[in-house]
Amino acid sequence: MFKLDNNSDINLLIKYLEGEMLPNINNSSKLTFKTCDMVYPFTNESFDIYPNDNLEGKKVLTVTASADHLLHAIFHGSNDITAFDINIFTKYYSALKIAMIKKYNLDKFKIKLNEIINIHPIYAGYTAVPNSNKKEKLKVLRSVLNDVYMYLNHDELDFWNNFVMMFESKRIFNNFFIEDFLDVTDMTYYNIDNYNNIKEKLHDCSIYYIDSDITSLSNKLFGNSYDVIYISNILSWIENDNKMKILKDLKQILNKNGKVYDYYFDDSDTLDVAGYKTDINRMILDDNSLHIYTKNN
Repeated sequence: MFKLDNNSDINLLIKYLEGEMLPNINNSSKLTFKTCDMVYPFTNESFDIYPNDNLEGKKVLTVTASADHLLHAIFHGSNDITAFDINIFTKYYSALKIAMIKKYNLDKFKIKLNEIINIHPIYAGYTAVPNSNKKEKLKVLRSVLNDVYMYLNHDELDFWNNFVMMFESKRIFNNFFIEDFLDVTDMTYYNIDNYNNIKEKLHDCSIYYIDSDITSLSNKLFGNSYDVIYISNILSWIENDNKMKILKDLKQILNKNGKVYDYYFDDSDTLDVAGYKTDINRMILDDNSLHIYTKNN
């Protein structure tokens, strides 16, 4: 699914878990995202606001993050997906999550994923977090890896085996998973019919992962262009001066009539970018909004 210097990624994982690389704990309005950081186990957006577009035959570019955007795209018919993220850990979590969907029924998936994402170190960040059940949860992850190894490539399996060994043998200082996320019962794949739909489609789906932030993305796509781009809430964390440039760059890799989906956590104004038509979908709750930029030329 992706090629990488896996030894380098594992070395970064070890340094991160041992505390040599600190996760972001900055609560300011603008965050600096890092190559190694905590992973959202689920999206913090609601897909209720997204239109139910038919993506059959469409090429999709999406943020990797929790893998929920790419699963959303697969559910709606796309089988050609490129996922990008500056955080290298997200592609490994995405691969594991997808492997679990391929292997398990929905009930078993829910139980095992919940156990895995609640594995916490003795010390998380700067606060002591006791976890008497850590060994039991690690047993769950070990059993999951034994169950799904055939759906992981060598690098993915090696990453998660090293993750388990680190937690078993070291005093870990950094959390791997972010603990603050939405009610997961709203996830598309937590409906049994949707889950089985995604499970079936995953076996005929190509997913390519790229380690990149959004500002460097166009240089790593090898001339590919896309029909749909999901950028989640990335622009909410970008300084205003750079937002217009990012949308102009994305316009260059969009096919005609292609769309960029830009999620906001507040009632922010859309940007007036030449060559785009903009629609706004707005949720009643909390005024969250989805800006849809459609390429006109």
